[in-house]
Amino acid sequence: RPDTEILTVTVDDGTQTAMLTHHGWLTGFKSSHIAITPDGSTIYGIDNSSPNGHMCAYDVATQTTTPLGFVQGGIVQLAFAPDGTLYAAGGSSIYSIDLTTNPPTPTNLGRMYIDTGGYIRISGADLVFRNDGYAYVMTPGALYQVDVSSLPTTDPTATAVGTYGTFTGLAARFDGTGGLMASYSTQTVGKYEIIDTDDWSSDTYLMLDEYGDTYSHYWGDMTSLPAPLCLPYETDLILGQHY
Repeated sequence: RPDTEILTVTVDDGTQTAMLTHHGWLTGFKSSHIAITPDGSTIYGIDNSSPNGHMCAYDVATQTTTPLGFVQGGIVQLAFAPDGTLYAAGGSSIYSIDLTTNPPTPTNLGRMYIDTGGYIRISGADLVFRNDGYAYVMTPGALYQVDVSSLPTTDPTATAVGTYGTFTGLAARFDGTGGLMASYSTQTVGKYEIIDTDDWSSDTYLMLDEYGDTYSHYWGDMTSLPAPLCLPYETDLILGQHY
């Protein structure tokens, strides 16, 4: 299996650029789905090679990868909530994942119902939690705000808040209190959209490598670094890029 590169993302709002710097590797895992613990110590990833559904843990301090076994196939989104619960999404369902078992155990909490009818269909993109009581689900082309307060009693309600490009990663800035940052790429150029959660407008930022050259983040995911590891307008995101 190919490895997944872990990179930090340093955002410069003055120049509207985002600098990527190598941090380490998810060794032996081809993962487009990553999430970091609230204390910033561990990144969890779900393998999306064949067969998919295997989870690993990446120690941020030692830069080592530990396989955790098979969890479930079809999971294409992964994120920690502010309370430390790990959530995953796939199809139209949202799951909690118990990390105290070996291997980790998923529990289907319900399907995400769109308030205008039907269910979200997830085939990629990403999931993130802000510190506003909502989860945000990006599907190819649309962003949904999901009220998770009813879990696990009833299916959560999703409201479409914007139509954007085809994104692969989604993260919340400044420890979950800032706007959303979505990543996308062509084969040659990678870009971010910083999404204002007040009016859902967005600004485009160019993705650069540590040498200042344009970078293509074609397959990968993002996750939010927690405070105090992140500083405003400094490194506040982690990106996983597989090859």
